[in-house]
Amino acid sequence: MIHLQKKRLMPSGRLNRNKIIQCGYNKITNIMNTDTSKAEQLRIFISELTFTDIDKIKKDTLIFEEGLFDSLGFLSLVGYLQDEFGIEVDGDELNEENFESIKAIVAFVKRKKKHQNV
Repeated sequence: MIHLQKKRLMPSGRLNRNKIIQCGYNKITNIMNTDTSKAEQLRIFISELTFTDIDKIKKDTLIFEEGLFDSLGFLSLVGYLQDEFGIEVDGDELNEENFESIKAIVAFVKRKKKHQNV
């Protein structure tokens, strides 16, 4: 629900659409789901690294099965996760379940961050 304040009204009493849009945008960006942000960051990283159209990379795209990454790409991904999200990836965590898709990677990062904060 959007609450309108008087400053969003023009002198004629009509709504100032730009002020409403700006207010809505600010509220949306302030409450943005961090998982969504991580997923988007990963999509961009994968797209740039693999020269793949970003629209072809979805949260559930199986990045290894579909040939987006090979072993070298996987090493780049692990390095990116460690640098970008400040996590350490242990050898026993290097399995398909943790890295098969963006959705799986975001869940993995979330678990790692949670354990680091404990």
